[in-house]
Amino acid sequence: MITQFNTTMKPNHKTFSFTILLAALLFSKVAFGVVAYPYPIEYSLPDGSKLTIVLRGDEKVKWAETVDGYSILLNEKGFYEYAITNEYGDMVRSGVQVSNEMKRTSIESQLLSKMPKGIRFSKSQVSLMKQIWEINKSEAAKVFPTNGERKLICILIGFTDLPFTKTQADFNNLFNQVGYSAGGASGSVKDYYLENSYGQFNLTVDVAGPYTASQNMLYYGGNDASGNDLRPRELVREAIILANPDVNFADYDNDSNGYVDAVYIIYAGYGEEAGGGANAIWAHAWSLWPTETLDGKVISSYSCSAEHRGNSGTNITRIGVICHEFGHVLGAPDYYDTDYEDGGEFTGTGQWDMMAGGTWNNGGATPAHHNGFTKVIYYNWATVTELNSASTITLGNAVEHSNSFFRINT
Repeated sequence: MITQFNTTMKPNHKTFSFTILLAALLFSKVAFGVVAYPYPIEYSLPDGSKLTIVLRGDEKVKWAETVDGYSILLNEKGFYEYAITNEYGDMVRSGVQVSNEMKRTSIESQLLSKMPKGIRFSKSQVSLMKQIWEINKSEAAKVFPTNGERKLICILIGFTDLPFTKTQADFNNLFNQVGYSAGGASGSVKDYYLENSYGQFNLTVDVAGPYTASQNMLYYGGNDASGNDLRPRELVREAIILANPDVNFADYDNDSNGYVDAVYIIYAGYGEEAGGGANAIWAHAWSLWPTETLDGKVISSYSCSAEHRGNSGTNITRIGVICHEFGHVLGAPDYYDTDYEDGGEFTGTGQWDMMAGGTWNNGGATPAHHNGFTKVIYYNWATVTELNSASTITLGNAVEHSNSFFRINT
């Protein structure tokens, strides 16, 4: 295991103070997504009213809670109902619609008086929800090169009922501008990865579009009976085909292995992970199956996220979710409770890590660094020294200038 020590912290990007990462945190062969926005949001209901909730889970296993901790589930009409446990131990809807705490009816109060907080999906439910996200083993093994000058293609796409509003130039700046500061930002995607890699990984993102998909947002992003988005890969395939006349996909096979290393998709509107609603797509990284072949290159690996941040207004997204999803493309796993053995309560490396809750630091504007384990094992950006005897170690700032870490074997 790797122990990372850090005595100081750069204001813009948090890093670990002291973390031991267990060997159990391995790269599994499933799709990856960002953990839900961890703070209360005002969720818009179909009747125009607002409900204050806290989103839980990720793109595979998702639910929500009231501010005071009762588990809630969306019904087919788009309203939240309190969750209960049925005779099989599964979490199901109660039929009682949720109100904000100060406006609860007597029926709600009666139900809650007999119901525990923090109900969770059963293991069998979690297993079923995760099955759809399993991906081909050979595709999971292909990752984006993590060193040198590399190129990525990003495609912007709207829906028939929700056009894309930001410009190509807006996203070119978000991805590539050195010192990017629009709207209180603390750097671009390029800035983030240059700093994390100690200058070893210089990413340039070409932006194409925006284009318009053939269907409305619900068609791609609406949830099925298990809570999974319906057709996100269909949207990705359409975006790739629409961009083909304008893009030479052969330019994005950085290691000349016959595969486009990845495609990044930005879709119109908000992300479900930030309270954008059940019809929105939850940001994630996955692969196309069957694959697409264009310009003599096979296209499979992709990641995607929303145009806007939050769930209201028209402000451009922050880099947090983008860098998290692209982190999966680079090969990093998630570091939170992705198997829900702890009911989603294990936050893992939390706000100190991009691949856990650190995605959302400062609303995603100043996300945490990747942790030391990821930098050493997955990205090859840093070295590790084993400490096998009593030693006096002088530690530098792991964010700004030190790419050396220490390991204590146990």
